[in-house]
Amino acid sequence: MRRRVPGGEHAGVTTSTSSAGHDATTVGRTTGRRTRWTEVDGVPVVSVEAPGELSAGLVLGVGWRDEPYLRRGVTHLLEHLVMREVHTRRAAVGASVDVLSTEFHVSGSPDVVVTFLRRVCELLADPPTDHLALELDVLAAEEREDGGPDLGATLLAERFGRRRAGLAALVEPATATLDASAVREWAARWAVAGNACVWLSGPVPGHLALPLPPGRPPSVDRGELPVGAPLPARLSLPDVPVAVTAVVPHAVATSMGANLLEERLVTELRTRRGLVYDVDVDLLRLSDGERHLLVTAAPPEGREGQVVDVVRSVLRDLAQRGPSAAELAEEVEIFCEDPGEQPDPERLRGYARWRAECRVLGWAGEETADIDEEARSVRPEDVRDVFRAVERSALVVVPEETDAEERVADLSVWPTSSPTTVTGRTYLPRWWKGVPRRARLVVGEEGVTLTTGPDHRATVRWEDVLGLLEDDSEGFTHVLVGTTATVPLDGGDWRGGGRAMAEVLRHVPEHLRARADAHSASGHGALAGAGPAPG
Repeated sequence: MRRRVPGGEHAGVTTSTSSAGHDATTVGRTTGRRTRWTEVDGVPVVSVEAPGELSAGLVLGVGWRDEPYLRRGVTHLLEHLVMREVHTRRAAVGASVDVLSTEFHVSGSPDVVVTFLRRVCELLADPPTDHLALELDVLAAEEREDGGPDLGATLLAERFGRRRAGLAALVEPATATLDASAVREWAARWAVAGNACVWLSGPVPGHLALPLPPGRPPSVDRGELPVGAPLPARLSLPDVPVAVTAVVPHAVATSMGANLLEERLVTELRTRRGLVYDVDVDLLRLSDGERHLLVTAAPPEGREGQVVDVVRSVLRDLAQRGPSAAELAEEVEIFCEDPGEQPDPERLRGYARWRAECRVLGWAGEETADIDEEARSVRPEDVRDVFRAVERSALVVVPEETDAEERVADLSVWPTSSPTTVTGRTYLPRWWKGVPRRARLVVGEEGVTLTTGPDHRATVRWEDVLGLLEDDSEGFTHVLVGTTATVPLDGGDWRGGGRAMAEVLRHVPEHLRARADAHSASGHGALAGAGPAPG
């Protein structure tokens, strides 16, 4: 089982140019060794003593959640352009971009590590853009091969809308807008000494240089705003496992509770019933005080209802009674370090990376001795309270058209239609265009509403517009993308449609318009339905 410490988790939505990236879910004990901090060229540097080859990483406090919609992918592109210049077969090097941060990492001799980090900093300060068009093609190929966002990313968008952490669910919609000036501007804003931290798995080399430009990152509000929908709730989606997401407190009790939950679910679903092979319990830190919990279990066809019953039963029991004293005692023993245990180099490296990420994100990063002390003081009722938070904020996802839907009928239905409409001019469909006869398009001073049936309504208000994309791949000419809904538009579909499109163009400024990439067709971050309005 993977051991979790507070903050040392990701949602499994990392893109990487190397398979040598760190799995932060395995961050664990550091056998009493505390981190050492120093500063090089204005960049904080954190080190731990780990056996084996020296490893290091440069972490930047910028990720997908910081990108405007039409600049989606600019951090990924910058990472590709830099790695193109520093890739070598003589050392294990790689890079990754995820929801929260960006990292360039290396393993090798001290000289190799110093050369890599110095060169990365130089390239970030002056991004190479001669091969930008080629790397855009590589990004498109990567998008195709990845098959789009995973379930964890999709459910972040369901919970938070297409903003901040919810941007993880979006493809890179208009990479043609990512020219050399966009890349350079982005690097100048975020790739600065005040937004970086270096971690090392050994002593800091005396000749280490980190020539990043001085400066601080932009001041942005990174708090997550959940959409206004009733919770707990249920959502049916095609071709998905049984899943539960929730927002839980950032605490050692949460990490221990996740371990206990996984252990119980494996016992009940696999060992006792043979219903699944594996259960995943993942935690993504959203802020200094909250994490996003995702539980997934893939049931065999025809037994979906049994799996969802077991998952809900285990969660309910933990929320009502918490773990037993024996369970918790065993978890504390496993969770806390053993002074006589041989240190795990990979865990030590993961811990150092976590401390670096906490530093650039402005989060508390506990020393392992502090974590162990807190773990030993965790009571069964502390873990119980974590699962009561799960009960209050749970979104239970089940495969549609299966008996699992009947097993969650007691929960509120997650909205798949916008709850409100705008006022304005109403446009009727041209009957020969294939638009439903009862469909209505309303365009006004507040925004746009498209209604295609009693329970199918999508509203995008002007203040929530992320982008207007020209996209004729699906039989219409434009897609209006908002934080919680998407509206396809084609003036030819509606009587007086030319006027409707003129009104849309009048309200959407030029900088929010772009031509959609071919690879992003049907991938504009559509939610399960229209999505609820922000609360």
